[in-house]
Amino acid sequence: MKKIIFVAMLALIPACAMASEIHFSVSAQETVANTQMRLVFRTMAETNAGANSLPALSVKVNRVMSRALKMIARQPALTAQTLGMSTRRLYSKSRPAGWQVSGEIAVSGPAGDLPALAGQLQAMGLSIESVSSMPSEKAQQAAQTRLTRTVLRRLRSRADLIANTLDCSHWSFTRIDLGKTSPIPPRPVMFTRAAATPAPLAGGREKLSLKAFAAMRCKQN
Repeated sequence: MKKIIFVAMLALIPACAMASEIHFSVSAQETVANTQMRLVFRTMAETNAGANSLPALSVKVNRVMSRALKMIARQPALTAQTLGMSTRRLYSKSRPAGWQVSGEIAVSGPAGDLPALAGQLQAMGLSIESVSSMPSEKAQQAAQTRLTRTVLRRLRSRADLIANTLDCSHWSFTRIDLGKTSPIPPRPVMFTRAAATPAPLAGGREKLSLKAFAAMRCKQN
């Protein structure tokens, strides 16, 4: 009786040992138009006088920022955000040479609405400190849906290929991990003051990507 049980156990070992787990990944990419922009504007005032001149500098900067915010508010599609004000000491040859007060405003919205506004703000004395562009939230979500479907189809196709190549009698996914669509990093660009003409701004296109990781169990006869 003991001998029969021992032989039966040995017969089960190879079948169990042939079920192995295989890890692999796939990816997909899609190019989406950047229809949204975010611009950061900066205004500043300087003086070589003492600290008692700071209140006057602050008033000057506040006046420019208030005019800019009123101008932006006239365009409902745009959103303005005051990033704050700063005061710093100026130096010349390691010696105190005056003061500088500055303020920044961020404006975001449809890319087509920003060039004309940017030109007007530049004419008021504000400079464009940085420009970043990105697809709209709706476009990003739609692209993510399409990319998800694509990588899932590719996972299944890759798993079928592996199973057929390894002569698996049965296979199944044991794990699927979907990453996130690639982030869209801002691309700062420096500008100078200009006349009240539309600023040369172009959103361009952005490549989004999604990567998926999977593990499958392959059972061979």
